[in-house]
Amino acid sequence: ADAICIAGMGVDTMISILGSEIQVEDKTVRHLDHLQCKRLYLQPPTSRPRQMMQLYKEIQESGWILLDERIIKLKKRWYITCSFGRDIDVDLEELSLPGHCLSKRQGEQKKEYDAYVEHHLQWLDKDSQKKGYLCDDDLVWRDANSTPQ
Repeated sequence: ADAICIAGMGVDTMISILGSEIQVEDKTVRHLDHLQCKRLYLQPPTSRPRQMMQLYKEIQESGWILLDERIIKLKKRWYITCSFGRDIDVDLEELSLPGHCLSKRQGEQKKEYDAYVEHHLQWLDKDSQKKGYLCDDDLVWRDANSTPQ
C-alpha cells in the first residue's frame, strides 16, 4: 500500500492500529513496514492539543515525518487532517508539533488555525485554573503557541 488513510477513530485507536505487528517468517514487523506504506493520512475526531501531541509524537518517533496539515471547522468542532511520510531525505532535529504546517499557511487555513489556537489557549487557561496544573503535552503545545509564529 502506498498510502493509508485513517479517519474518524480516536487517537488511542489510531496509535494501536499504526503500531500493530505481525509475524513474518522468523521476525515480528509492523504492519506498516510489511505493507511498505510510504504515506499516512490521519483525521482523528478530536483536535484537542494533548491528544494531537500524543498522535504526532508516536508517529514521528516511529520514523515518520509531518508533510502537511489541513484544518476545517464543522458544527463548532475543528478537524485537523495530517499527512506523514517516510523514506524522505529530511534531517529534522526535533519533532514537529501539531499546527507546524498550519502556522505557516496563508489565507483561510491560517485564519482558521489562528481561531483554533485562540480557542484552545483559552480552554487550557481554564483547565489550568480549575485543576491547578496542565499535563506536559498541553504545556508544550501552549508554550509553542503562546508567542507569535
